[in-house]
Amino acid sequence: MRDVSGAIAMRQNFAALAVLGLVGVPFVANAITIRDDVSDAASQAFAAQSQFQSVGQIGGASGVLIAPNWVLTAWHVASGFAGNPSAAVFTINGNSYTGAAVFNLAPPGSNVNTVITNGTDLTLVRLTSDVVGVAPAQLYTGTMEVGHTASVIGFGSGGSGTTGASLGGGVKRGMRNSIDLYVEPVPGGDPGQIQGSGSRTNTFIADFDDTTEGHNQVGTADWLDLEGNVAGGDSGGGLFLEENGQFFLAGISSFAGWDVPPAVPFGYGSISGFTSVSGNMGWIQNTINPVPEPATMFALAGLAAVVARRKRK
Repeated sequence: MRDVSGAIAMRQNFAALAVLGLVGVPFVANAITIRDDVSDAASQAFAAQSQFQSVGQIGGASGVLIAPNWVLTAWHVASGFAGNPSAAVFTINGNSYTGAAVFNLAPPGSNVNTVITNGTDLTLVRLTSDVVGVAPAQLYTGTMEVGHTASVIGFGSGGSGTTGASLGGGVKRGMRNSIDLYVEPVPGGDPGQIQGSGSRTNTFIADFDDTTEGHNQVGTADWLDLEGNVAGGDSGGGLFLEENGQFFLAGISSFAGWDVPPAVPFGYGSISGFTSVSGNMGWIQNTINPVPEPATMFALAGLAAVVARRKRK
């Protein structure tokens, strides 16, 4: 884990850079752009590894299988299916599965710009049947995403740091990046404005470096072997952290931003934003395995007692 004290120190400067980059972003699902010296084929090969098999397509974007018949995706991708769950079709491993119910973390009527920056950009889709032949993602339960190296997987258009999103979508691609900073809405600001946070929040970002300070938004200007950014078709895709040789789903792709020269959308100098999984673990667990109401629990206990008496007879 690398030191992030420098990233925290510049959080006030980051606010001015990020605000303009967020304008209109919620209406563009994300995809993967990669550093210029890495081929699109390499990005696809990285995403095709077995540890990322849980990432599929839903709503024209991406989603992650987290239980045999449950998909976690972005609120701004799938919240609209709440009134028509059967339209939420999840495609993975060559098969398609129909949605049975849709559960949104953000309340009805929420402002999309607010949702993507306050850490509530999550939707769960329960499928009508279990997904066959795919292992669900293991969920990250830690409390420190910043400082980790993350693997990000999704579907959508590809491209490079110089061109931005320039390749066709519908292809599974991947990249790696360093999680640099937790962010939060600007107090009193417009919906969608963010600034760095000195404490943990449910939204965190990574920036697309190319070793030059001119393209470095936050943290160091160093880049990774598969340095990249989310771009147009991967919202709802997965961000994975590796611990002790295992990969855990720690974030869901939510937004992108850019505001530094040459300001190529989704290119060098852009940022990728993610919604925390572990920070919303209570909602995820209670949605998938709801706790019965006290009256229901009492009734079930009474039924168990009756069954026990019958067995003794």
